[in-house]
Amino acid sequence: MLQGDAGHEGDLKEDSGTRGLPLGATGAGTEGDIDPTVLDRPVVLLGRGGSGTRLLSQLAQDTGIFLGNEINASGDSVEWVQPIYQRAIARCGGTGADRESSESLRDHARHVLSAADVTKQQLWGWKLPETMLILPDVLAAFPRAKIIHLLRHPVSSSLRRSHMTSRFNNPVGRAVLTAAYREVGRSEKSIERDAEWQHNAITWLYQVRRVAHICRQLGAERWLEIRFEDLCTTPKTVSTQVTAFLGNTSEQLAAAAQLENKINPARAAGAVEMTDPRAEWVWSLCAPVAEQFGYGATPPVGEKS
Repeated sequence: MLQGDAGHEGDLKEDSGTRGLPLGATGAGTEGDIDPTVLDRPVVLLGRGGSGTRLLSQLAQDTGIFLGNEINASGDSVEWVQPIYQRAIARCGGTGADRESSESLRDHARHVLSAADVTKQQLWGWKLPETMLILPDVLAAFPRAKIIHLLRHPVSSSLRRSHMTSRFNNPVGRAVLTAAYREVGRSEKSIERDAEWQHNAITWLYQVRRVAHICRQLGAERWLEIRFEDLCTTPKTVSTQVTAFLGNTSEQLAAAAQLENKINPARAAGAVEMTDPRAEWVWSLCAPVAEQFGYGATPPVGEKS
């Protein structure tokens, strides 16, 4: 396992078990038994770290989506850490998608699915924030993949705690920060001088802009965009959108009906003051992308950092 992000690594050790194993799973299957049509269509949960992706993971699991045999306390699919982190570092370094990387991801999916009795009708997928960094590889490997992308206002996201992809103390963070600073035309020497919230803002822009460009070419049948603020304040509406996107099975509809009781709207309370010079800096940088998702300068709702 890649080292460097002590917080995330601690999560993996703390909750590595079989929490994600579906009811009735035996783990007796073999990798060669996986139906290619099942393999082609994962439901991939995207969201920059710190955007509230734990809620998205919980909703997906409640609706019956198999997210893996090991799910940690953050709702991450632990089994995908190694291949995705390795590919993310290569991607940020300029390596493009290739047949080998696609086959590697498919082989890994076979391995994960073979450890559980995932039926041909059951939806499967994974949630790991760093998937944002390798989306072209994912789409090449899984031609019928569906993407659910959770976003959060860049100001709210930037003025809270950092995520490993915006910290220089781990291999993935170093790769992302270096690539992100290059893309926005800011000197790499500034990485050491800039504050944590600036790292957050620049990596938010780097990740979200790229994903938005790719996903919007997929069309509504394969891409669903959700705002964190809407998920907290109007969970019933958002859950209806998600179940419709997934196919409206009875299990999905039942789970969606319970979502409103599980979400604390207070998580979206407390708007960020735009008089804060940090907020103004973040918005001036991220506005062109954030406005594409219906955001204005002031977060519609935001969580106090």
